[in-house]
Amino acid sequence: MGERYEIMNADIKRWAVGSPIQAPLDSLLELIRAQRIRPEEVERLVVRVAHLGANTTDNRHMPDICMQHLAAVMLADGSVSFKSSHDEKRMREAGSWSCALAWSSPATTRSPGRCRGGRASSN
Repeated sequence: MGERYEIMNADIKRWAVGSPIQAPLDSLLELIRAQRIRPEEVERLVVRVAHLGANTTDNRHMPDICMQHLAAVMLADGSVSFKSSHDEKRMREAGSWSCALAWSSPATTRSPGRCRGGRASSN
């Protein structure tokens, strides 16, 4: 007893999204705030994550675990709420959005792919 404390292994999720998407959303929000980026100024967004994170979140059909869709939501809204991260209709009905997820490991580098989910237009 008293040798291993599970609380030290816990994570606090700021966003109601898959764990591998937490840090990219934090980083994107910081860029948006620091550089005053507006959605119409962004032509393309490339997110680089670890191989395992990309396997979990690359181009998924569920909005709360699709990196491309959630990055587009962050750009459009300036935040990601529980409602926006789970809005399947918004993901399905959105137009085209040039966002990409790239991952790399010591052995391979994968080129960014296109977002299936489409553009996350703000409503």
